[in-house]
Amino acid sequence: MTETSQNTTLGAKLSERYELIAPIDRMGSSVVYKVKDRQDGIIKALKVIPVVNENGIDRFLADAEKVKNEIHFRGVARLREYGIVEEDGVKTGFLVHDLISGRSLYQLLNRQGRVELKEALDIFIQLASSVEYLHEHGLVHLQLSPRKVLLSDSDDCIIVKLLDCGLSRHLSDLKIDPAEELKMFPEGVLYLSPEQCGALPADHRTDIYAVGCIMYECLVGLPPFLSKSPYEVTRMHVGEEAKPLRMSRDDLNFPLELDLLVLKSLRKNLNQRQQTMTELRDDLLHARDELAKMPEEAPRRTTGKGIMPEVVSSIIEDIAELLGMDSALKVKLAVPVILGFVVIFGSVLVGMALHPHQVRIVEQESAAEKKWRELDEEGQRYIEHGDINRAETAYVKAQQLAEQFGDKDERHLRTLRKLVDIYESEKRYDKASETEARVKALMGEDEAN
Repeated sequence: MTETSQNTTLGAKLSERYELIAPIDRMGSSVVYKVKDRQDGIIKALKVIPVVNENGIDRFLADAEKVKNEIHFRGVARLREYGIVEEDGVKTGFLVHDLISGRSLYQLLNRQGRVELKEALDIFIQLASSVEYLHEHGLVHLQLSPRKVLLSDSDDCIIVKLLDCGLSRHLSDLKIDPAEELKMFPEGVLYLSPEQCGALPADHRTDIYAVGCIMYECLVGLPPFLSKSPYEVTRMHVGEEAKPLRMSRDDLNFPLELDLLVLKSLRKNLNQRQQTMTELRDDLLHARDELAKMPEEAPRRTTGKGIMPEVVSSIIEDIAELLGMDSALKVKLAVPVILGFVVIFGSVLVGMALHPHQVRIVEQESAAEKKWRELDEEGQRYIEHGDINRAETAYVKAQQLAEQFGDKDERHLRTLRKLVDIYESEKRYDKASETEARVKALMGEDEAN
């Protein structure tokens, strides 16, 4: 094995062809690396996949061959090479894609919690189109998640690229073993369909359910089903209905049509979901069109002299109308009303002067929020450049700062999750398990409340 300064390894056979530059991401037991192809000198993305089931090798090779030769779509990452290598009796699969600049939807959600409605709809529509293209070519993905959705910026718009299509499966070969799925991609349990969780027959509508889970998480900030135990999550997928978007986040205003189409994609019964990805995409396009027709909330009307004269004038008009006053009496009424506002406003200023610490608390919170965000972005940059040690240092500082917001604050939880990813990439599994257990305990307490 070839050791690197990032404490990551490539097998000797892969190292003959590819020069390892840095790790990019870890997905369960699989690792994605940034590599340089020694043959053409091009920087690419190499995914190394441990072989869990010997019986799946032929299926893997057949699907990868189909994807490489037939799947040529701008919304799907282009598969360049694939294969199985064996060293010391251990077989490993690999996929090689073009290296695409950008960030995964997983990273975006970790950074900002959720996605704004207009941007989210653009992402959903492109994602649906990419999965639709797979289905039209006789393949289903079956492992869709935010980690498999790459976002790159182009001319002030987001371009979606679907990853890991080399692991897709023929519609004619959809035997699913939930235990095998969990070994290959443990965090993917959040996006498994009821039929996958129950080892029941699956088809292209299984991908529709996964897209529904992704849409729900983007809009609400959390997956539709969440628990400390992955096996409890599978039970929830099979036996519990997802809450409407409006019930999960009553502080946000979701269009009813969007709420209904997301819930439809999450139906337990295959026959009650959208029946094709084309249908889901068309529903999303219609929802986006309807959103565009909705009038924006009218801004508060103000004058060049500011908002206070308008407020005073409005109050005077209301009181005068109530009492049936004429114009002359309105003028007389204006004087005491204005004096009243002066007294109230003056009291507020005096209170701020007597209790300046309250103002400073707000300023401190704003500074802490800004510093946390800077550390979060710094850690992400170090990861992208392969400097894992500095990334860990940045995230440890961010985690200590995030504790000020509360143990169960989403910024604190997101930072802890990033530390889990770092510990796993360094093979510090004890530390990763300890941190992951802390995250699950905190999330469990939230659910209990």
